[in-house]
Amino acid sequence: MENERIVSPQVLPEDERRDVNVPINTRPEHLDDFIGQENVKQNLKVFIEAAKSRGEA
Repeated sequence: MENERIVSPQVLPEDERRDVNVPINTRPEHLDDFIGQENVKQNLKVFIEAAKSRGEA
Protein backbone atom coordinates (compact mmCIF):
# COMPACT_ATOMS: atom_id res chain seq x y z
CA MET A 1 0.00 0.00 0.00
CA GLU A 2 1.44 3.34 -1.03
CA ASN A 3 1.33 6.20 1.49
CA GLU A 4 -0.36 9.36 0.27
CA ARG A 5 1.68 12.51 0.86
CA ILE A 6 -0.23 14.91 3.11
CA VAL A 7 2.16 17.87 2.92
CA SER A 8 2.25 19.80 -0.34
CA PRO A 9 3.95 23.04 -1.42
CA GLN A 10 0.82 24.19 -3.27
CA VAL A 11 -1.57 26.60 -1.58
CA LEU A 12 -5.03 25.09 -1.40
CA PRO A 13 -8.17 27.21 -1.84
CA GLU A 14 -9.22 26.55 1.76
CA ASP A 15 -5.84 27.88 2.91
CA GLU A 16 -6.41 31.18 1.10
CA ARG A 17 -9.71 31.85 2.84
CA ARG A 18 -8.65 33.41 6.09
CA ASP A 19 -10.92 35.36 8.38
CA VAL A 20 -9.74 38.96 8.29
CA ASN A 21 -10.75 39.48 11.92
CA VAL A 22 -8.41 36.77 13.20
CA PRO A 23 -5.06 38.25 14.27
CA ILE A 24 -2.04 36.85 12.48
CA ASN A 25 0.02 36.60 15.67
CA THR A 26 -1.91 34.60 18.25
CA ARG A 27 0.97 34.19 20.68
CA PRO A 28 0.66 36.06 23.97
CA GLU A 29 2.94 39.09 24.20
CA HIS A 30 2.95 39.37 28.00
CA LEU A 31 2.88 36.87 30.85
CA ASP A 32 -0.49 38.26 31.92
CA ASP A 33 -1.90 37.26 28.51
CA PHE A 34 -1.40 33.56 29.31
CA ILE A 35 -4.47 31.78 30.67
CA GLY A 36 -4.07 29.66 33.78
CA GLN A 37 -0.84 28.38 35.33
CA GLU A 38 -0.76 31.22 37.86
CA ASN A 39 2.06 29.64 39.90
CA VAL A 40 4.19 29.14 36.80
CA LYS A 41 3.59 32.71 35.63
CA GLN A 42 4.51 34.08 39.06
CA ASN A 43 7.74 32.05 39.11
CA LEU A 44 8.65 33.24 35.62
CA LYS A 45 8.07 36.85 36.67
CA VAL A 46 10.45 36.38 39.60
CA PHE A 47 13.07 34.70 37.39
CA ILE A 48 12.83 37.44 34.76
CA GLU A 49 13.08 40.26 37.29
CA ALA A 50 16.08 38.58 38.94
CA ALA A 51 17.82 38.24 35.56
CA LYS A 52 17.06 41.90 34.79
CA SER A 53 18.50 43.03 38.11
CA ARG A 54 21.68 41.05 37.40
CA GLY A 55 21.86 42.56 33.91
CA GLU A 56 21.38 39.20 32.22
CA ALA A 57 18.12 40.01 30.46
